[in-house]
Amino acid sequence: MRIIFTALIINFLITNALFAGEKDLINSARVFFNNGEYYNAVTDLLRYRYLYPKGEYYPYSMLLLGKSYFKGNNYALGTDYLSSCYTAFPGSEIGEEALFTLGSMRLAAGSPYYALRTLQKYQYVYQNGRFREEAVLKISYAYALTPNLFSALKSIRDYKKRFPNGKYIKELKALENDILYEMNRPKKNPWIAGLGSAVLPGFGHFYTENYKLGFLSFFTNALLIYLIYDGYRKSNTMQMVVFSFAEFSFYQYSIYGALNDVYLYNSRKDHYKKIRLRIGTEF
Repeated sequence: MRIIFTALIINFLITNALFAGEKDLINSARVFFNNGEYYNAVTDLLRYRYLYPKGEYYPYSMLLLGKSYFKGNNYALGTDYLSSCYTAFPGSEIGEEALFTLGSMRLAAGSPYYALRTLQKYQYVYQNGRFREEAVLKISYAYALTPNLFSALKSIRDYKKRFPNGKYIKELKALENDILYEMNRPKKNPWIAGLGSAVLPGFGHFYTENYKLGFLSFFTNALLIYLIYDGYRKSNTMQMVVFSFAEFSFYQYSIYGALNDVYLYNSRKDHYKKIRLRIGTEF
């Protein structure tokens, strides 16, 4: 019933688009946006901007255009409109929201460094702004996606100090635990992995807890060594040469693979992935 009612409203707005006033056109765009129809929202907003270049809702149209473009997977135009909105209306609530949303978008899009710069600018310009609590939250997430995890912890402590009863306390506590786990997670030594694999192929994979590849490497090298020995025992030079070449390649790969496993094990790839999945895109 709710879906049918919404569809009727949208149909009414489309039918009367040519005769709609500026408020009706903005409301139509807002309905499309809230229903996830971002292309239609953009269409109505561009129509509004053409018909009412000095309209009452012109600043809001820029803000909603930025959000609609971003939600519609056009990151470049989304950020352009939000940046222009802030530049044009820095002293208004719309300009404030545009700057904060711009930082949030950059964070959600996987650009933590640009997000940090934008959100820190927001904090400087709007020290008592409406989104000051959310800005500290987003900054904590942005730092957590960089190598500078100490700054992430500092940002979380800053939030606890400024907002002791804040609505993001539990969320930031979970983030803090993830960061502390990552910082204290034991790292593997590439020398141990490399030298161990040189003596016993597969050792480096076991060392980095990649057991399937470790067993595969060990048994493959063992089989090839046996086939070389078998060729020697049978005086079969061709068999010895072919499997010696194969064993040399697999032996080299076991060492290289062990070093690569250490790099992957020590990297923060899983940490970053986990943090990104927790960053919301609602604004």
